[in-house]
Amino acid sequence: ALRGQVQALLALGRGEEAGTVAEGLASIAPDDADALLLLASARFEAGDADGALRALAHAREVAPHRADVLRGIGNTTRALGDLDEAIAAYRHALALDEDFAAVRFDLAQLLMQRGLFSEAEHELTLALDAVPTYADATLALAGVYRATSRPREALVLLVEFLERDPYSFTGLLALGELLLEQGRMADAAVAI
Repeated sequence: ALRGQVQALLALGRGEEAGTVAEGLASIAPDDADALLLLASARFEAGDADGALRALAHAREVAPHRADVLRGIGNTTRALGDLDEAIAAYRHALALDEDFAAVRFDLAQLLMQRGLFSEAEHELTLALDAVPTYADATLALAGVYRATSRPREALVLLVEFLERDPYSFTGLLALGELLLEQGRMADAAVAI
Protein backbone atom coordinates (compact mmCIF):
# COMPACT_ATOMS: atom_id res chain seq x y z
CA ALA A 1 0.00 0.00 0.00
CA LEU A 2 2.85 2.38 0.80
CA ARG A 3 4.49 1.66 -2.55
CA GLY A 4 1.27 2.52 -4.33
CA GLN A 5 0.91 5.70 -2.31
CA VAL A 6 4.45 6.81 -3.18
CA GLN A 7 3.88 6.05 -6.86
CA ALA A 8 0.60 7.98 -6.86
CA LEU A 9 2.15 10.99 -5.13
CA LEU A 10 5.05 10.98 -7.59
CA ALA A 11 2.63 10.80 -10.51
CA LEU A 12 0.83 13.82 -9.09
CA GLY A 13 4.10 15.75 -8.81
CA ARG A 14 3.97 15.86 -5.02
CA GLY A 15 7.60 14.95 -4.36
CA GLU A 16 7.85 16.14 -0.77
CA GLU A 17 4.80 14.16 0.32
CA ALA A 18 6.06 11.15 -1.63
CA GLY A 19 9.39 11.53 0.16
CA THR A 20 7.79 11.35 3.57
CA VAL A 21 5.88 8.18 2.68
CA ALA A 22 8.94 6.69 0.93
CA GLU A 23 11.08 7.30 4.02
CA GLY A 24 8.51 5.32 6.04
CA LEU A 25 8.54 2.56 3.44
CA ALA A 26 12.34 2.42 3.50
CA SER A 27 12.34 2.14 7.30
CA ILE A 28 10.05 -0.90 7.03
CA ALA A 29 12.01 -2.48 4.17
CA PRO A 30 15.53 -1.00 4.37
CA ASP A 31 17.09 -3.54 1.99
CA ASP A 32 14.30 -3.76 -0.58
CA ALA A 33 15.65 -2.50 -3.91
CA ASP A 34 12.21 -1.50 -5.17
CA ALA A 35 11.53 0.54 -2.04
CA LEU A 36 14.94 2.17 -2.41
CA LEU A 37 14.22 3.06 -6.04
CA LEU A 38 10.99 4.73 -4.95
CA LEU A 39 12.83 6.52 -2.16
CA ALA A 40 15.43 7.77 -4.65
CA SER A 41 12.72 9.05 -7.01
CA ALA A 42 10.89 10.78 -4.19
CA ARG A 43 14.04 12.38 -2.83
CA PHE A 44 15.04 13.58 -6.28
CA GLU A 45 11.59 15.05 -6.93
CA ALA A 46 11.75 16.79 -3.54
CA GLY A 47 15.07 18.39 -4.53
CA ASP A 48 17.41 16.10 -2.59
CA ALA A 49 19.64 14.74 -5.37
CA ASP A 50 22.39 13.69 -2.96
CA GLY A 51 19.85 11.74 -0.90
CA ALA A 52 18.57 10.11 -4.09
CA LEU A 53 22.09 9.01 -4.99
CA ARG A 54 22.60 7.61 -1.47
CA ALA A 55 19.41 5.56 -1.81
CA LEU A 56 20.51 4.33 -5.24
CA ALA A 57 23.97 3.42 -3.93
CA HIS A 58 22.34 1.35 -1.19
CA ALA A 59 20.02 -0.28 -3.73
CA ARG A 60 23.08 -1.17 -5.80
CA GLU A 61 24.69 -2.78 -2.74
CA VAL A 62 21.65 -4.94 -1.98
CA ALA A 63 20.83 -5.71 -5.63
CA PRO A 64 24.07 -5.51 -7.64
CA HIS A 65 22.60 -7.32 -10.65
CA ARG A 66 19.61 -5.03 -11.21
CA ALA A 67 19.97 -2.98 -14.36
CA ASP A 68 17.10 -0.70 -13.36
CA VAL A 69 19.07 0.47 -10.32
CA LEU A 70 21.96 1.45 -12.59
CA ARG A 71 19.52 3.21 -14.91
CA GLY A 72 18.31 5.19 -11.89
CA ILE A 73 21.89 6.17 -11.13
CA GLY A 74 22.39 7.16 -14.76
CA ASN A 75 19.20 9.21 -14.87
CA THR A 76 20.04 11.01 -11.63
CA THR A 77 23.64 11.80 -12.54
CA ARG A 78 22.49 12.89 -15.98
CA ALA A 79 19.99 15.30 -14.42
CA LEU A 80 22.82 16.67 -12.28
CA GLY A 81 24.93 17.26 -15.39
CA ASP A 82 27.52 14.51 -14.81
CA LEU A 83 27.30 12.97 -18.26
CA ASP A 84 30.42 10.82 -17.87
CA GLU A 85 28.98 9.14 -14.78
CA ALA A 86 25.60 8.73 -16.48
CA ILE A 87 27.18 7.09 -19.53
CA ALA A 88 29.17 4.74 -17.29
CA ALA A 89 26.04 3.78 -15.34
CA TYR A 90 24.08 3.15 -18.55
CA ARG A 91 26.89 1.02 -19.98
CA HIS A 92 27.05 -1.00 -16.77
CA ALA A 93 23.27 -1.49 -16.88
CA LEU A 94 23.59 -2.79 -20.44
CA ALA A 95 26.32 -5.19 -19.35
CA LEU A 96 23.74 -6.67 -16.98
CA ASP A 97 20.80 -6.57 -19.40
CA GLU A 98 21.72 -6.05 -23.03
CA ASP A 99 18.05 -5.98 -24.09
CA PHE A 100 17.12 -3.02 -21.86
CA ALA A 101 15.87 -0.82 -24.71
CA ALA A 102 15.12 2.22 -22.53
CA VAL A 103 18.72 2.32 -21.32
CA ARG A 104 19.99 2.07 -24.89
CA PHE A 105 17.74 5.02 -25.77
CA ASP A 106 18.99 7.02 -22.76
CA LEU A 107 22.60 6.27 -23.66
CA ALA A 108 22.01 7.18 -27.31
CA GLN A 109 20.64 10.59 -26.30
CA LEU A 110 23.83 11.36 -24.40
CA LEU A 111 25.99 10.10 -27.25
CA MET A 112 24.08 12.36 -29.67
CA GLN A 113 24.69 15.33 -27.35
CA ARG A 114 28.38 14.59 -27.62
CA GLY A 115 28.23 14.28 -31.40
CA LEU A 116 28.98 10.54 -31.35
CA PHE A 117 26.37 9.73 -33.96
CA SER A 118 27.67 6.33 -35.09
CA GLU A 119 27.65 5.07 -31.48
CA ALA A 120 24.19 6.56 -30.94
CA GLU A 121 22.96 4.88 -34.12
CA HIS A 122 24.32 1.55 -32.88
CA GLU A 123 22.51 1.90 -29.53
CA LEU A 124 19.24 2.93 -31.16
CA THR A 125 19.40 0.07 -33.64
CA LEU A 126 19.87 -2.38 -30.77
CA ALA A 127 17.00 -0.74 -28.85
CA LEU A 128 14.76 -1.26 -31.88
CA ASP A 129 15.95 -4.84 -32.23
CA ALA A 130 14.77 -5.43 -28.66
CA VAL A 131 11.53 -3.42 -29.00
CA PRO A 132 10.68 -2.83 -32.69
CA THR A 133 7.75 -0.52 -31.88
CA TYR A 134 9.78 1.81 -29.60
CA ALA A 135 8.55 5.16 -30.93
CA ASP A 136 11.09 7.41 -29.19
CA ALA A 137 13.99 5.27 -30.41
CA THR A 138 12.62 5.31 -33.96
CA LEU A 139 12.30 9.09 -33.96
CA ALA A 140 15.76 9.49 -32.42
CA LEU A 141 17.26 7.22 -35.09
CA ALA A 142 15.61 9.35 -37.77
CA GLY A 143 17.24 12.34 -36.07
CA VAL A 144 20.63 10.65 -36.26
CA TYR A 145 20.11 10.00 -39.96
CA ARG A 146 19.20 13.66 -40.48
CA ALA A 147 22.21 14.84 -38.47
CA THR A 148 24.56 12.64 -40.50
CA SER A 149 23.23 13.81 -43.88
CA ARG A 150 21.24 10.67 -44.66
CA PRO A 151 17.80 12.13 -45.39
CA ARG A 152 16.70 9.20 -47.55
CA GLU A 153 17.16 6.74 -44.67
CA ALA A 154 15.39 9.14 -42.31
CA LEU A 155 12.49 9.49 -44.73
CA VAL A 156 12.07 5.72 -45.12
CA LEU A 157 12.21 5.22 -41.36
CA LEU A 158 9.66 7.97 -40.67
CA VAL A 159 7.26 6.74 -43.36
CA GLU A 160 7.42 3.18 -41.97
CA PHE A 161 6.87 4.55 -38.47
CA LEU A 162 3.88 6.63 -39.54
CA GLU A 163 2.36 3.65 -41.34
CA ARG A 164 2.17 2.00 -37.90
CA ASP A 165 1.17 5.15 -36.01
CA PRO A 166 -0.34 7.67 -38.44
CA TYR A 167 -1.42 10.05 -35.66
CA SER A 168 1.96 10.47 -34.00
CA PHE A 169 2.33 14.22 -33.55
CA THR A 170 6.12 14.05 -33.14
CA GLY A 171 6.44 11.66 -36.07
CA LEU A 172 4.44 13.93 -38.36
CA LEU A 173 6.39 16.96 -37.19
CA ALA A 174 9.72 15.18 -37.83
CA LEU A 175 8.51 14.18 -41.29
CA GLY A 176 7.41 17.76 -42.03
CA GLU A 177 10.78 19.15 -40.93
CA LEU A 178 12.65 16.62 -43.05
CA LEU A 179 10.53 17.41 -46.10
CA LEU A 180 11.11 21.14 -45.56
CA GLU A 181 14.86 20.51 -45.46
CA GLN A 182 14.54 18.73 -48.79
CA GLY A 183 12.59 21.62 -50.31
CA ARG A 184 9.42 19.57 -50.69
CA MET A 185 7.11 22.34 -49.48
CA ALA A 186 3.78 20.85 -50.57
CA ASP A 187 4.55 17.48 -48.95
CA ALA A 188 5.83 19.20 -45.83
CA ALA A 189 2.60 21.23 -45.62
CA VAL A 190 0.55 18.03 -45.75
CA ALA A 191 2.61 16.44 -42.99
CA ILE A 192 2.47 19.56 -40.83
